[in-house]
Amino acid sequence: MTKPKVKNVRFRNDRLRLKLTDQCNLRCPFCHYEGARKTAPASPDDPLLGRTLRRLKNHYRIVWLTGGEPTLYENLPEMIGLIRDLGYEADMTSNGVFDLDRVGDSLARLGWLNISFHSLSPVYVRKLVPRGSDVGRTIDIIRANIAALKSRVPLAINAVVGREDEGQRIRDIHEYAREEQIPLKLVPDWRCVDEARRLILRFLREEKYRLGEVVHIHPGSNVRKVYFNGDRTYKVEFKDIVPFRPDFLCRDCDRRETCIECFAFIRLEGRPLKARLCIHKPPVGMGEFFEIFEAHIRPLQEECAYDLDYALNYRLDERPDAPGLAPAEGGGRKG
Repeated sequence: MTKPKVKNVRFRNDRLRLKLTDQCNLRCPFCHYEGARKTAPASPDDPLLGRTLRRLKNHYRIVWLTGGEPTLYENLPEMIGLIRDLGYEADMTSNGVFDLDRVGDSLARLGWLNISFHSLSPVYVRKLVPRGSDVGRTIDIIRANIAALKSRVPLAINAVVGREDEGQRIRDIHEYAREEQIPLKLVPDWRCVDEARRLILRFLREEKYRLGEVVHIHPGSNVRKVYFNGDRTYKVEFKDIVPFRPDFLCRDCDRRETCIECFAFIRLEGRPLKARLCIHKPPVGMGEFFEIFEAHIRPLQEECAYDLDYALNYRLDERPDAPGLAPAEGGGRKG
């Protein structure tokens, strides 16, 4: 029997990450808070944010909203409105523990929503919630919000996979996601990345998934490995890390050989706005950032042509009004 051919794709990094708030209603021990604890909330009224997004529009298509927990951010409708008005798609990662009556209309304006739902096991989820919380109710809220939103906004489930002895039971969260026909992304816990990676790969083998596509996000360390079941009716994405260490950022760093993520995304944060290029390094002001961007990041981006059709089809989002990405000078997109 001929082994199916794996498709390898080099895909241009098309997203900026914008940290909205430090606030969070969970206490996940693996959260790195985008490398920015105790940071002032971003503001849609910050003129520097608007100028920055306008200047970067020809190079990025998505602004990905993070936190903390973004649904706790008090100016969420205004921020999503600003991002969309500037021609970007607004996407988000949320823990799923929110009041849908309060934020549902805002979430319905997103292009994509990742729900970080790590386990159905009360024993495991107890490690993620504040002391004294009703664990069963937390799980029920997440499930109810997923059920209510899956017809309103494209969404996926993220599960950070830790050590085997933690009682997470990723098989249960996989069965839940598959029954709901919601894409599942398995992400290794950075604190035990090698053990978590082995656990994910063993799970995929046992469930008879086959690797179908490897997507290298350039520039950056993220590699999406997409696995399909036998009849290709369901896929699971394994978010792997292959360290990308550009000299401008990593050459003299004393963590160069031990840093898990290295360069992955441009992270915007705070008011006044700053940019963070590594979760282990302090942010830089926007003047310094644009010097770095023009000298180092933009040339790396332009090594990789942008394929908008692939970007939309990969996400199963074929809406004709999805924002496009203008070709960059000296580079461009295919198709």
